[in-house]
Amino acid sequence: MLILFTTFALADQAAQPTAPAPVQSEAANTQALRDPFWPIGFVPADPETVPIRPTHTVQAPKAAPKISWPVLKISATMLSDQGGYCALISGVGVVKQGQDVSLVSGGVRYRWRIDSISKKSIVPTPLDATPLR
Repeated sequence: MLILFTTFALADQAAQPTAPAPVQSEAANTQALRDPFWPIGFVPADPETVPIRPTHTVQAPKAAPKISWPVLKISATMLSDQGGYCALISGVGVVKQGQDVSLVSGGVRYRWRIDSISKKSIVPTPLDATPLR
């Protein structure tokens, strides 16, 4: 009977639920998540305490400088064989209405569109000013 009692006692112990495993500490979790390429003995810093430094500074966009457009100097205007007028502009040449013209002055290329040409004047519209390289 003693053998039977010992067998029941061992079976009773095996049937009892086991206690839950203890929770590991942060250090143990860090060791479990260790990067295999870290040097021996290296412990990473806590990400909550590491100061974050900006990698670059953001600058506000610079205001475009005010452009002083040069004056187109008209040397002459003349009647075109196709009707209307054409103009001779110093530094540019002969231009017709609707033509785009450019002039370099002070290291900047200025562009205009000639909207209209009359007997005594022209009406240019500034398009853009591009610095030369």
